Amino acid sequence: MVMQLALQRAQTQAQAQGVELQPALVPYPLLIQAEEESLHQMTMHLISNALQFTPSGGRVVLRTELDAMEYLARLCVEDNGPGIPPEVLPRLFDRLYQVGTGREGSGLGLELVRRVAETFGGSIKVTSPPGTGARFCVSFPCTGPRWRAPNAPNGAPGNRSGRFS
Repeated sequence: MVMQLALQRAQTQAQAQGVELQPALVPYPLLIQAEEESLHQMTMHLISNALQFTPSGGRVVLRTELDAMEYLARLCVEDNGPGIPPEVLPRLFDRLYQVGTGREGSGLGLELVRRVAETFGGSIKVTSPPGTGARFCVSFPCTGPRWRAPNAPNGAPGNRSGRFS
């Protein structure tokens, strides 16, 4: 539910910039213990950053994943923009830090993403091989019983509330 809403809200910005916004969401609910509004804000910051750094004709992918072995729900935002210089990566989540010049923003978005992830027991990881774009993945522990959701791989969590996908 949260991811669908974020995709709908970001679609206008993506179209205006000539960037393809592509969903790659698991077809079953991923349950985590978190506030929907915080998840939505976090997701919108990640998508907005990806769109900001992706040139026209590029692609941003919003992906949800299940790590059944570690019982983690993962949200990843991937782009095929210019990537993030290696020397910037250690400061990326610092408060008020901004990458590049001439970009809009306050430097609070990624710090907020990190704070939301940590508040709800999660973590964030960024990978950005030079010149190939960036991938931000936020992982949260799954909640609820470990039962197999319909059409889900073995070990996939499920429940009837608190949907992450």
